Amino acid sequence: MKKIKYPTLTAVVMLIVVDGLAMLFFKPLDVGNVNFMLGLAAVVVAAFLIVKDGHLFTGWKRPGKKRTDLEQENLGPQVATKDVAQVKNQPIKVNRLARVLLAVGAILILLGIVLPEL
Repeated sequence: MKKIKYPTLTAVVMLIVVDGLAMLFFKPLDVGNVNFMLGLAAVVVAAFLIVKDGHLFTGWKRPGKKRTDLEQENLGPQVATKDVAQVKNQPIKVNRLARVLLAVGAILILLGIVLPEL
């Protein structure tokens, strides 16, 4: 699969074309509402990706089933607090998908606010 050179620009152009076609069939207020909701969803997904890649979920304990003594003995050693802190103190990485989703989400929110006014 070929990698898109400018994914944000491509997404924005596609949004404008889809919004233009949607304005022919639906009221501008309805199109603006859909744009706003999709923009909020994109920002939430981007925020989750940033938190996930920033190692901010490191060290969380998931509640599990009660273990027997034999299972408890066979478990590996506990992760030291210092190791968790070293991982969490690394710089937060924002990957390409998160950047695209933030940009597209912001543009969708702006379109959702401005479009019904037309």
